Amino acid sequence: ILLYWTYFSERTLIQRVVFGIYGLACSLVIFKVYSKAGFMIMGLWIIVWTVLNKKMIWFIGIIIAIIALNFTTGNRIFRDVATVFSKETAAIEGTGETEKVFAGRPLVWKNYIDQWRESEIFNKVFGAGTSAGAAHNDYLRVLISGGVIGLFAYIFLLAGIGLKVLLNLIHERTPLNIMALMIFLMWLVDTIGLVPGQYPAYQWYIWGFIGLALRGVEGISSTNKRDGGYQDAKALI
Repeated sequence: ILLYWTYFSERTLIQRVVFGIYGLACSLVIFKVYSKAGFMIMGLWIIVWTVLNKKMIWFIGIIIAIIALNFTTGNRIFRDVATVFSKETAAIEGTGETEKVFAGRPLVWKNYIDQWRESEIFNKVFGAGTSAGAAHNDYLRVLISGGVIGLFAYIFLLAGIGLKVLLNLIHERTPLNIMALMIFLMWLVDTIGLVPGQYPAYQWYIWGFIGLALRGVEGISSTNKRDGGYQDAKALI
């Protein structure tokens, strides 16, 4: 939605209404999933997109809109968010068990770490070849499946891609390059409590857009419509 609005939208009233409704519907779905990662990613996306695009008015407007909506719903939004993070808050305050944070994932992580420690030296180094899809952590999944070598390769790959995304953004702060950073941050957040490396459709989305940003798209400039970038980009479609 953000990229299409930036590069291709003609900003007519109908498009504004359609994109507005579509965006609100997506936001509602993400909110009602009650996902810790979802909330964190949504917050990161709002901050990164508005700050790097120098849309501070949009950032302030979103904050005011959230506060206003929370007020009109009787504190429903803030209360639901607090409920989702209640176990983490209790652990920080010392009134809850740390094993129960992140929906009990620390216990799962401990079991997989113990499994790796008890494995043969060959499996520790090269992996057991199992999927480890229930690890609820992409790094543990790779450690069990591909061993220390696999984990090193995975981290090295992510570090290389992340560095390239940042350098690309520093060189030219276009909406597409900003979106690449947003998507990369989303991947990093999801690797903590999920195993996105096993989700093909998710990988097509992540690496497809990041690859598009790193490769570049001829005709799309940082100033978009103002210098004819919109027309050039539209012609490519």
